[in-house]
Amino acid sequence: MTINKVLVTGSKGFVGTHLCKYLKENGLQVVTRLNKQKPIDVTNIDQLLTIDCVDAIVHLAAKTSISDSFKEPSETYYTNFVGTLNVLEFAKTRNIKKFIYVTTYVYGQPLYLPVDEKHSVNPHSPYNNSKLLAEKNLSKIIHIILE
Repeated sequence: MTINKVLVTGSKGFVGTHLCKYLKENGLQVVTRLNKQKPIDVTNIDQLLTIDCVDAIVHLAAKTSISDSFKEPSETYYTNFVGTLNVLEFAKTRNIKKFIYVTTYVYGQPLYLPVDEKHSVNPHSPYNNSKLLAEKNLSKIIHIILE
């Protein structure tokens, strides 16, 4: 399968900005907005479904502020969990088989280095926990959705 067009959610963040630049420099078309001005809202499935077909998705969008996650945990959980579920539903609807989900810092203070996937998890904020919940619970349905 050739990948020509990639949807990148969270394209305005640090990783997203650099990733989009890299993808464009390597000849890929990158979708980061619904139109020239309106950013993609991953919590709005109807909005996602207006996006033309893409070959792959890199899902980076999240509420990432740890301090804000303590102040507004419901917004953090909603964006990070429901937003991810919506992007997966979009992938299922469009039959997109290439899906990269980026998560971060779910391991807490490392017990050893380098941290690997066998390391115990210990999220220390609503942000970290929301990413872990999305990762654990959605990994169970990714195979169902993307089959």
